Amino acid sequence: MRRSTGETPFSLAYGTEAIIPSHITVLSIGIEVGSIEQNSEQMRLNLDLLEGKREKAIVRVASYQQRLKSYFDKRVKIR
Repeated sequence: MRRSTGETPFSLAYGTEAIIPSHITVLSIGIEVGSIEQNSEQMRLNLDLLEGKREKAIVRVASYQQRLKSYFDKRVKIR
């Protein structure tokens, strides 16, 4: 996860978190196995919500950049 956006680059591009193959074969509580139709519907929903996630990331990046600017501006020595 990127500190400036609060999201991973993969989730900003595809709207969902990446799952490594070992997590698919070894089921865990965090992964729910469903039908192909349920998976397709969930992916469509994630893509619908993706624009909002990207907008939040843009706001976080702007806030992060402002904090960095103020941090460095405090240490500027005028000559």
